[in-house]
Amino acid sequence: MNFLLNERADKLAKAAALGPSSPQNHLPKFLQTKPLPHSITRRWKASPRFSLIRTIDKSLPSNKFLKLIDPLDRRQSAILTQLHTSHAPLNHHLFRIQHSKSPSCPHCQGLTIETVTHYLLQCPHYQHECHILRCKLKCKADSLLFLLSNPLATKPLLNFIHTTKLFKTQPCHTHHLIGIRPIQPTPSQPTHHLRLTNILH
Repeated sequence: MNFLLNERADKLAKAAALGPSSPQNHLPKFLQTKPLPHSITRRWKASPRFSLIRTIDKSLPSNKFLKLIDPLDRRQSAILTQLHTSHAPLNHHLFRIQHSKSPSCPHCQGLTIETVTHYLLQCPHYQHECHILRCKLKCKADSLLFLLSNPLATKPLLNFIHTTKLFKTQPCHTHHLIGIRPIQPTPSQPTHHLRLTNILH
């Protein structure tokens, strides 16, 4: 096995993650079309993901999400994509892909499924962080639709994610954000061990 090539690939991937989002003219032609072709719209509405994501962004399929993430770097864009699709490093998703023993929230005595809604709006473990978010966004902080689709919520939301320490992040203004969650330590496992979530599973 050629480890030098693997190391080079890792360096290139990290450099790409730190860079800005791709220019629109670098996207596939069908993603540059305004509006999107009817065939794409039909395929999207037939997708099993349609009903879930429609609760977050009723404008889809559209270019609205591309505009939302345009000011962000790729790591921040990846976080928003994970939250939009529920492919986030939360036990609800990790259990489904066999990376967690339980779908339950580790802070709620196994009584509640750890979903995106639970993490952002309901979990009492993040009560302080939610209070800060509400001070910034007022009552709109209680709307999952607003948090995940309104540009006014993006920076406060990313800072909320950073302060919860659920993902390995840096504050929003430093443009470093990636979907990594610490594994719960076991006697044979060091506490600093991290797991990278496969958001495309």
